[in-house]
Amino acid sequence: MEILGWLATLAFAGCYWPQLVKTWRRKLVGDISVWPWIIQAFGYAVGLPYGIYLNQVPLMVGYAHGLICSLLFLGMYWRYKDNVQTKRRAR
Repeated sequence: MEILGWLATLAFAGCYWPQLVKTWRRKLVGDISVWPWIIQAFGYAVGLPYGIYLNQVPLMVGYAHGLICSLLFLGMYWRYKDNVQTKRRAR
């Protein structure tokens, strides 16, 4: 059963990286809502002590990773929120 926990942890961990990498490369966040990231960070911050209490390593790793990724994105969001995206002309 623990293998399912690790598979879920890896799947959820992988879903953050495409957005983080895209944001880092483009340095644009205009089309992204910040509220889901704030809510996720809060959820992970609350869930991490729960995983520690249960002594479930997959939960601890997943919540810690999610919290770190959410905080990284929020930092990039506030850093890049004033960057303006120029529209490309249709050719």
